[in-house]
Amino acid sequence: VIVWGTVSIWLLNLIFFLYRTWIEPLPIIVYLNITLLFSLMTIYLFYRNFGVGQDKEKKWSKRKAGRNNFNKETDPIAIAIWQQKYFRNPDLDIRSLSKQLQIPYNELSGWINQNYQQNFNAFINAFRVKEVVIALETQEHQAYTIMGLAQKAGFKSASSFYAAFKKEKGTTPSEYLKRSA
Repeated sequence: VIVWGTVSIWLLNLIFFLYRTWIEPLPIIVYLNITLLFSLMTIYLFYRNFGVGQDKEKKWSKRKAGRNNFNKETDPIAIAIWQQKYFRNPDLDIRSLSKQLQIPYNELSGWINQNYQQNFNAFINAFRVKEVVIALETQEHQAYTIMGLAQKAGFKSASSFYAAFKKEKGTTPSEYLKRSA
């Protein structure tokens, strides 16, 4: 900030110096005001970025640390999503879910971002993976293929299912099935 402020002051003064020298002389007070203006802007930006920014970072880390305890088992919105099985709809998007939950979509999106530090797709895919895991741990997986379970849970494609499963469980579905057997 200081470097760019200094460069902008110097550059502006150079432009006015050349203008005054070659085209039309300006009163010295104009140069002084321009220099003062850019100096004050530089000081303000420096203070805002380095003085106040540290306090904001501390507040943000406290809020973020408090959010890590947020739980899908006790959260009423997550409970509603699980009980109503909204995530099973492969075409589910944040707008349709917000209509079903009767919550403005921007508030729902902010709520997911604040409480789970995830975007909407990752949040919904976690429910879908949980549904598949429950089916794998019970005898239900014998009536379906793994991809059949994924489609039943709401995944559109195999690639999105495998990526979400690996992200949530750290392994592939077939390896998870072997470990739990």
